[in-house]
Amino acid sequence: MGSRGVRLTVGLTALVVGACGGDRAVGTAAAFVKGARSVRLRVDDRSPGGGRKVEIVCPDRVRVTAETTSGQLEVVAVGDQAFGRTGDGGWIEVPLSFVNAPAICSGATWRPDGPDLGALLEAMTKLAVSEQPIGPRSVNGVACQDWEARDQAPASDQGASAAILMCLGTADKRPMQITLPDATWTFAEWNADLTIEPPLAVAGEPAAAVQP
Repeated sequence: MGSRGVRLTVGLTALVVGACGGDRAVGTAAAFVKGARSVRLRVDDRSPGGGRKVEIVCPDRVRVTAETTSGQLEVVAVGDQAFGRTGDGGWIEVPLSFVNAPAICSGATWRPDGPDLGALLEAMTKLAVSEQPIGPRSVNGVACQDWEARDQAPASDQGASAAILMCLGTADKRPMQITLPDATWTFAEWNADLTIEPPLAVAGEPAAAVQP
């Protein structure tokens, strides 16, 4: 077999191994998320103002900060209570629906009807998951490998199914970046010693103007 044939065989073998190991990689990522204590991440989507920083202490504590035309908006939720303020202004109580953050841990009170990240990753084990022929690369100082998840069934005539892209840590498959059709989550730190508490003083009534 010539050198070209050897390279082709090696490439096909790597592709098959990556495809077969995709469900295991995503399953390991799901187990990591389900065992997490806390996480810091950045969310970039189509929300007004662009990206925002999110800190979560599992299961039901979250802090979201985002820049707005009125200054920095901060929303904190603990259990079924949420509070918001702009800049150095006073805190007011706001509805949980104002917490614009993904549900990373099971029990996230601000996303009671949606799947958390662990459940989402677990569901992806039933998709066609393939390791990408590039990398690994570094995301916030952690080496991670890119994977792609798609529906098992062939795409219909209406268009190809949307892919979900993941960069999973090479050491333990921790998610470092997830790109969904409508958002990108970039993880900065897992299992840090974060503290999220409700504000000491709350004044006024809920105001729609606080909503991001």
